[in-house]
Amino acid sequence: MSPEMDKYVRHAFGSNEEENEEIDFSPPPDLSELQHQPLPFPIEEFVPLLQDAIIEIQRALQLPAGMIATALLAGASYGCQSFIEVISRIRSYVEYAALV
Repeated sequence: MSPEMDKYVRHAFGSNEEENEEIDFSPPPDLSELQHQPLPFPIEEFVPLLQDAIIEIQRALQLPAGMIATALLAGASYGCQSFIEVISRIRSYVEYAALV
């Protein structure tokens, strides 16, 4: 722990050591300079059918591509879960994948 953080901890929890020590409560540094633009969602990794769907939904509803892609993946996963069989090593029987 840094010495500065140690001062805050001692102050917050009432340590008997160095009770009269002044703590600097100056405002934190401006972090707006560190902000950056997020990378675009990689829709090119989807199959062409889903790429087209994401682009059309984005054009029609003005939603972020990441939100649309997540909803499409969730719907596809939910629709396919009954076709996926999982073999449990512990229970030694086959069960369907359950996302819910």
